[in-house]
Amino acid sequence: MLFLSLVSGRNPQYLIEEQVRAVPFLARHPVPTLSTGYILIDGGRVTSVEAVSQTRPLPADRPELAAAHATAARLIGMQAIYLDAGSGAPRPVAGDVIAACRAAIPGLTLFVGGGIRTAPQARAARAAGADFVVVGTALEETAGGAGGAADLGALVRAVTE
Repeated sequence: MLFLSLVSGRNPQYLIEEQVRAVPFLARHPVPTLSTGYILIDGGRVTSVEAVSQTRPLPADRPELAAAHATAARLIGMQAIYLDAGSGAPRPVAGDVIAACRAAIPGLTLFVGGGIRTAPQARAARAAGADFVVVGTALEETAGGAGGAADLGALVRAVTE
């Protein structure tokens, strides 16, 4: 399970309070966890994460700022980084942001998601350095559609080639 801390935000509720609240549940239901620094990147509109967490995303055109947050998360002991533009974002995390974070956190797992709708976008995220590409937007938008299964196959090929 990804044990997320919203390191790009400044709301203490999502930096540590929600994690503390999860401890009794995790004590009753032990599952492996991966300490993950969650970094919200501007994807072109206000997303649910932004609204719920009451935090602003990092600017999409500041890869060095995202890399600094990823580095800080690594230095405080996070085992992975999750770059997210938010579910349904009009634009996914840019390749230069992914590449800057990949360079900043060698050896850590890098997840990238939000706004990824197509195989070329998924392929671009992998090429820029993502270890895992989250394609929830593509699945949400093709659910029930005639091309859903074909689209899923194309996405899987894009991230495994």
